[in-house]
Amino acid sequence: MKDRNGVVIFPREEIFRNTGPHEAWLKKNVVLPTATPPAARQPGYFASDMKPLFRVYRLLGIFPINMKDSGYAEFRLLCPLMLYTVFVQASMMVAAAFLAKDRLEYITKENPNFGQVLTEARYLVSVLYIFLWAVANLPESGIKAQFISSWTDYQRQYKAAVGKPLDLNLRQQMKTEALFIIVLSSVETAFMFFSLDKIKLWYTIPISYCVLSCVLNTGLWRGTGLALVTAARSLIGDLEQVLGMCEFECAEKIAEYRMLWLKLGKLTQDLGNCMGFTYGTQVIGYFFEQVMAVFGLLANMEEGFSSSNIGFVSDVIIFSWLIFVTCNTAQRATDEVGRHVQERLQVLFHKFPRRCSESRQEVRYFLEAIAENPPQINFSGFVVVNRGLQTSLMSAMVTYLVILIQFQISVDSAVNKNVTGEKREK
Repeated sequence: MKDRNGVVIFPREEIFRNTGPHEAWLKKNVVLPTATPPAARQPGYFASDMKPLFRVYRLLGIFPINMKDSGYAEFRLLCPLMLYTVFVQASMMVAAAFLAKDRLEYITKENPNFGQVLTEARYLVSVLYIFLWAVANLPESGIKAQFISSWTDYQRQYKAAVGKPLDLNLRQQMKTEALFIIVLSSVETAFMFFSLDKIKLWYTIPISYCVLSCVLNTGLWRGTGLALVTAARSLIGDLEQVLGMCEFECAEKIAEYRMLWLKLGKLTQDLGNCMGFTYGTQVIGYFFEQVMAVFGLLANMEEGFSSSNIGFVSDVIIFSWLIFVTCNTAQRATDEVGRHVQERLQVLFHKFPRRCSESRQEVRYFLEAIAENPPQINFSGFVVVNRGLQTSLMSAMVTYLVILIQFQISVDSAVNKNVTGEKREK
C-alpha cells in the first residue's frame, strides 16, 4: 500500500516477515503506522466560552440574541427567539401580578406579625424584577450583541498580531458556574417558599424565575470579568516573551500590542456601558433587599430560630455576596487591565538597553496611553463600580437601619400610649 508521496506503508506484521536482505530498503521506505493523537482542544471565542450561561439565559427568555458559529452575535426584533422572549416575559409578568395580589390580600386579611410583614414585603420587591427587566434588560439587548461581537473582533486582531489565538479557557468553568447557579437558586426558592404562609405551590415559578435570573446576571458579569483578566495577562505575558526573543529590538511589535491594549481597555469600559441599566437596577434591588433583611433580623430577634429569621439570614448572606461579586469583579478587571499591565511595562522599560531608543519610545507611548485612558467600569456613566461602591452601600445601609429602627421605636411608643389611654378610660 502506497500513500500519495509513493511511500510504501505496511502493517507491522508484514514488516517483521520481510526481514533479511531487504532490511535496508524497509528502513528507508516503510512508515510504521502510529496511533492517531487525540484532537487538542481548539480555543474558542468569548461567545463559545460563555455558551453554558447563554443557554440558560435563552431558556429563561431574557437573552433574545442569536449566536453565530463565527463568534458574532445578532439582535433582531422579528425572529422566533424574540417571540419566545416576549411570550416568557409576558407569562412571568402575569404570574407575578397574581402573586403580588395574593400576598397583598394575605397581609390585609390575616394581619400577620411584623416579621412576617417584612418577609412578604421583601418578596414583593423581588417580584418587581420581572417588570424591571422589561424596561432595563430588553432595550440593552442590541448593545450586548455588539459587545459580544467586539470580543470576537478583538480575539481575531490578537491572533493576527501575536500569531496565536487568545485562549480564554473559561468554558468548563462556566459550566460549573451554571450548575452552581441553578442549585443556589433552587435552595433560595425553597427558603422563600417555606417562609411564606398560605402560599400556593405554583407561585414558586415566578419566584424561582426571579432568583435564577438575578444570580445568572451576576454569574455572567463575573465570567466577563474573568475574560478581561485573562486577556490582560495574556497580552502582557506575550509581550514579555516577544521582547525576550527579539532582544528588545521590536518597536513595531510594541506598537501593535499598544493598539491591542487600547481595544481591551474599550472592552473593559463597554462591560458597564452595555449592561449599565440592567445591573444598576439590580444592585439597587440587592441593596434594598439587604437592608430589609438586616432590619427584619434585628426587629425579630426575640423569635429566635424561626422560619422568618432563617430566611432573613439567608437573604443577608446571598445579597451581600451578590453585591460583593459585582463590585469585586469590576475592581479585579480594571486593576488587571490597567494598573498591573502598567507596572509590568515599567519593569520592562527599565530593562531596555540604551541602544534600543525606538523600542524604549514605543514603551513610553504605551505607558502614556494607559495613563490617558485608564480602564473604568461604570453603570452607564451613573456610578463607578469597584470595591468602594460596596463600602458606600454598607455605610448607607447603616444610615437607613438607624432611621428604620427609630421609626419602629416611635411607632411602638405611640401604640403603647394608645393602649395605656384606653385602659385608663376603662
